[in-house]
Amino acid sequence: MCYRRFGTKRYGCERSKGAIVTQNDETRAAVMGLLQAIGAGDPAATATHYAEQVTWKVGFPADEQDGSGIPWVRPRSTRADMEDLYRTLAKYHVPGKSKSEIHAILVDGADAAVVGQFGQTLRHNNVFYTSEFILYLTVVDGLVTRHHIIEDNMSVKRAFDTAA
Repeated sequence: MCYRRFGTKRYGCERSKGAIVTQNDETRAAVMGLLQAIGAGDPAATATHYAEQVTWKVGFPADEQDGSGIPWVRPRSTRADMEDLYRTLAKYHVPGKSKSEIHAILVDGADAAVVGQFGQTLRHNNVFYTSEFILYLTVVDGLVTRHHIIEDNMSVKRAFDTAA
């Protein structure tokens, strides 16, 4: 076991067959695995990338986390809740009519920020919406323990509320 110190943070690493594997590498691998699972569209498989207890937030105001009118925006705190998130997203969006683009993945120890843009088509009204996003993740023992997403909530809400 070794540690690298940067400022007030210590970053652990382990030697594995002569190579140094840093916490940054482990975090990046967990983030990449999560993103690949999300892209594959299997809610149960995606949920396996989360710890049993998760801190989840979406960029809606705190008083709208359970009353925004958007079915997938509600308090979540468990792996089962995260599976439900991906099932609900799939239920309300048209498969094959979405896009996503990752601009950057920034890793600092156990924390990662994924910066990108997504677009989805809603099932109930066939409205396509886009949003830039920042996904802030924390990874502990290879599992995501924090999932905070900042996105253009107004564009999501406007699209969802558009009549068919």
